[in-house]
Amino acid sequence: MKKLKHQLRIYIPFMKAKIQTFLAYPISVYLFIFSSFLEVLANYYLWVAVYQNSNQQILGGFTIDEMITYIFMSYVTGSIVRVGIATDIGIDVVEGSIASNLIKPINYKVKLLFESLGGMFSQIVMPAGFVWLGLILVNWVGKGIIPPSLSTIIFYIVSGLMSFLILFFFEFCFGMIAFYTQYVWGMAMIKNALLLFLTGQIIPIVFFPEAVRHVFDYLPFTSMNYTPVMIYLGKLQGSSLYLAMGKQIVWVILLYILSCIVWHKATKRLTVLGG
Repeated sequence: MKKLKHQLRIYIPFMKAKIQTFLAYPISVYLFIFSSFLEVLANYYLWVAVYQNSNQQILGGFTIDEMITYIFMSYVTGSIVRVGIATDIGIDVVEGSIASNLIKPINYKVKLLFESLGGMFSQIVMPAGFVWLGLILVNWVGKGIIPPSLSTIIFYIVSGLMSFLILFFFEFCFGMIAFYTQYVWGMAMIKNALLLFLTGQIIPIVFFPEAVRHVFDYLPFTSMNYTPVMIYLGKLQGSSLYLAMGKQIVWVILLYILSCIVWHKATKRLTVLGG
């Protein structure tokens, strides 16, 4: 217990610093929220148009109200579990600060984890939290849709935390590319665009061809965003719920092991630029 408290005293300041950085530039925060929300609205109007021009009231197992909830909860979940450490690692490598991080009496990966937690809490307090509360009020007051049960919310939160860890270890592994190329920003932008599609943030995975969905069963992408959102909607229950969350646990373990392997190999051939 004493060791845990000591470790928390070391790493919690990194989390606080990330939150303070987030709040220190309000204009940037508001612009980010505004641009992100425009993307959500564009997706919203796209799907409304699809339903209005369809002869069916249910598409892919979604009613229009469920699809609207999916769109906004996908944004909320994606914002909360978002991890951008790949570019941070790239900057540390290029600027040479990675060397000082390695000789400090801290674990570089844990430092990045707590910084990412700071970013997650910032998103909960600011954009994502407000959008979620607004969605509940609109659905409940405006449409009479009862909010999810407490047990569903708990499963959603647990699944969301595992999504965060999956994304963290995935990003960490991706960031190790910087040790070999000293440049990761461009690839990170491509990766982020692909993840929006592969994690179901733009189009629910259920609309993908069956062959593609079968391939996705063996990849971590559905566990990053799609699973917690489907849990929130009540689309995953019983054995399917436990199977989906079990897959998340497996991916957390596998990606953690992979992150340890690539970190060990990358630091062996570290080339520091500019320092």
